[in-house]
Amino acid sequence: MTKALPVFLGGALLALAVAAHGASTDASAPTAPAPANAADTPAETADAEAKEPTLPPTPEQQRYLDAVQALEAHGGAYDAALSEQLLGLGSAYQAAGRHAEAAEALSRAAHITRVNEGLYSTSDLPILERLIESYSALGEWDGVGTSYQQMFQIHRRNYGESDERMLPALQRLSAWHLGAYLGDIGEDPINHLEAARNLYESSLGILQAKPPGSDSRLPEALREKAIVDYYLASYVPTGGGGVSFSAGPSNAQQQAGPAYAITGFTAGRAALERVVELRRQDPAASALLRGQAAAELGDWHQLFNRRQTALELYKEAWTQAAADTSNAAVNQIFGHPIALPVLPEGLAALAEAGLGTSAAQGNITVTFAVNERGLVEDIRIVEPQAPAPPAAKTPEPTADPADAAAPAESSATATPAAAPPETPEQKSAALQADKLRKRLRATRFRPRFESGIPVPTPDITYTYRYSL
Repeated sequence: MTKALPVFLGGALLALAVAAHGASTDASAPTAPAPANAADTPAETADAEAKEPTLPPTPEQQRYLDAVQALEAHGGAYDAALSEQLLGLGSAYQAAGRHAEAAEALSRAAHITRVNEGLYSTSDLPILERLIESYSALGEWDGVGTSYQQMFQIHRRNYGESDERMLPALQRLSAWHLGAYLGDIGEDPINHLEAARNLYESSLGILQAKPPGSDSRLPEALREKAIVDYYLASYVPTGGGGVSFSAGPSNAQQQAGPAYAITGFTAGRAALERVVELRRQDPAASALLRGQAAAELGDWHQLFNRRQTALELYKEAWTQAAADTSNAAVNQIFGHPIALPVLPEGLAALAEAGLGTSAAQGNITVTFAVNERGLVEDIRIVEPQAPAPPAAKTPEPTADPADAAAPAESSATATPAAAPPETPEQKSAALQADKLRKRLRATRFRPRFESGIPVPTPDITYTYRYSL
């Protein structure tokens, strides 16, 4: 039986399925449907869109449009009651997949709410929730980030920075920033990491102020903060060549780089050590939770090439998990190689949403092995599946009688046809295959274990989909 695992390999989000002796899966980013006029030139597409009539409203949408028109006629463009009707209209547009129109209606609803109730009214929250949905569908990531930030400010103004009711907003905004970093959204990735780190620290400040063991959210917040610490510790600014932390786009980043490496490692390790301790102190913690905590601390050392310490922690994790006599915990933690770092639940989807979703897609199927040290070996590209170029039309055979009477030896002396030039799609597939090899070689795995001992796993297969 195989299990799908989220894997983030240097810009590629994959779903990797591995079993004790190898397995396969089709892992892909979501694919946007091709527009009906995808073959048109940009100018032709723009003209066609300009001429295309707007879709008529559905009966539900029309009811809201009529209500909006009546309110405007009676109370003006900023009548407070308009917000509710515009929220309904935006929701109706969303249900029909008309997100551009939904965003327009919802933006107006939010503006009217702020005019009537102020910038930080909690009445704005359900509108912002809907706006985030439509902006995400449209790929308008600046709008998504601004909406999340506005939600956070509303919570802070109404509840205060240390109030427990701040936790949902802190969690959502920190997850957004980390997901935006993983999905390569925006031009300054380090800003997303710094924001996520500060927000997770705020969450931890609230949770740790509560009586010990009183809030089950603390271990998960610690695990998520450790992920941020890992990316800070391994961050190389654009232009750094993947070698030096000090080579960055600004003097501030040049000075800050080494500090990220040092504080990121120690802070992440401390967070995961705290999770191990919390699981140990919790009498209700299952063998799976205790084993996972120890294994994730081992993963931390594995990521930083401290393999001996990682192995000791993995053996401790095996012992903890083996307390479950059904072997379910052991199989879940050590039954297959696991690519590191393991993203917290929900972050993989956020990262995937940020990947390109062009209509043109290519696939690369690759197999490899993971040895007992968690290193990738024997990488083989099985099948680049770049889209084939359009087939050339075959010329019609000539009807000239002279051709039919040509001597037979002419075909033997003819110049062989030149090999067709490599298409852009084939070049892209070759480039992506090279990138994928490098990512796999750099990826560390938690190795598969048998009877408490790490063992190699051959013939792991997956398919990577990329946008052209």
